[in-house]
Amino acid sequence: GMFFRSERNGMATILAVLIAPFAAMIVQLAISRTREYGADRTGAEMSGKPLALASALAKISRGAAAIPNPVAERNPSAAQLYIVPTHVSEMFSTHPATENRIAELEALAEQMGAASGAEPRRSALDPLGRQ
Repeated sequence: GMFFRSERNGMATILAVLIAPFAAMIVQLAISRTREYGADRTGAEMSGKPLALASALAKISRGAAAIPNPVAERNPSAAQLYIVPTHVSEMFSTHPATENRIAELEALAEQMGAASGAEPRRSALDPLGRQ
């Protein structure tokens, strides 16, 4: 826009310079949340026990909620540094809401047959099913 010396292109350039970093941050945070879901899925598939992982995640969440976090409460921008988001919009969080992660693990358990009592799928690390 600056090469053509047009007032309209100049305004578009300034607007892009102001909006682009914000848009890039939103995309980066969304990718981080997607990777969390992927890590949960991979862990559940490797262990063959998605419900156990969901239970552990719930315990971590309850423990984190029970401990006062004055830094995150005083400065909400610091909350994104913690595993369990606290009072921060999910859009600006690096981790998805714990309830959503647990729901995804429970859905995966049903897909794997673990919730229905069927034999779970074998882990890639332990194809013979030895514990």
